[in-house]
Formats: sequence, C-alpha cells, structure tokens
Amino acid sequence: MDYRQEVELTLLPGVDDTTAVIEWQLRGTRFNEVKVAASVEAARAWVEAHYEDVEWDSCIRGHALIGALVDDDWA
Repeated sequence: MDYRQEVELTLLPGVDDTTAVIEWQLRGTRFNEVKVAASVEAARAWVEAHYEDVEWDSCIRGHALIGALVDDDWA
C-alpha cells in the first residue's frame, strides 16, 4: 500500500548565500522550513537525497514524494 504524498518544494535564498528548503503540504496551505543549506546547490543536493521522485519545475521550485510504502502483510 502506498502512503506517500506529494509535496511542493521551494528553495528560498537568503542574504548570506544560505538557502532554505520549504516544504508545502495540503496544496500550499501549510508549510515547513525543513533545512537551511549553505547554498542553492547544497539545498538541491539535500532535497535529492531526502525525497523520492523529485522533479524540478524551475531552479527553485519542484515537487516530490514523502511518506512510505507499506507491505500489505503489515496492514
């Protein structure tokens, strides 16, 4: 069974070259800052390592899957 859900991601650059990874859930009505990285490149690499099926719509916006697949024997 697939309990994953899609989230939107935004990379927000700061004034000191850091970049925050913002995760939007529930169609953009709820968000969490999940990571602050040293650069845009580091933020993108972190997202690629921590989310599934990442697709970038632009250099700062994308979407991915979070959650888990569950073996039917556990349900």
